[in-house]
Amino acid sequence: VTLTTNAPLGLNNDLANSAGNLLATGGNSRITGEGFISGSGTGKLGIRVDGAMDSLVIDLDLKGITGGLNKNGDGTLTLNGLDNTILGEIQVLGGQLVLGPGARLGGDDAFAFNPIRVHGAVLDIGSNQAGVSALNGDGLITSHAEQGGTLTVGHLNGTGTW
Repeated sequence: VTLTTNAPLGLNNDLANSAGNLLATGGNSRITGEGFISGSGTGKLGIRVDGAMDSLVIDLDLKGITGGLNKNGDGTLTLNGLDNTILGEIQVLGGQLVLGPGARLGGDDAFAFNPIRVHGAVLDIGSNQAGVSALNGDGLITSHAEQGGTLTVGHLNGTGTW
């Protein structure tokens, strides 16, 4: 399934609806176009890519996601947004979160101001130079890219436990 939008796509990420605002199941899905995805609440944006064989590619920027991001499910979520503004903790709680070429997690440059928690899951930074304030969890941090990537931890004096 491919959803193409040339306008903003607003999702309700209020505090009561943080477990799965967006669900991808049954194969490969993609959200693409000239718009962006925005959040209208202060809770985490929940994206669930259900089964291990399911994938969701988001080509649009995630803008104004103030409560953070929860990635759930056993599938693969690929973020290709070059200007994501995800504020708050990013949690990868299942499957894989992959950063496409040039993609950002948030912040004003390659560095995100957010802490990241990877629990029983995989964060694939690709060929990107990414930085986070804190890194916590027990998952796997990797780079699928031939030239590798760099993840810097402790931006803005953050800490973490691995």
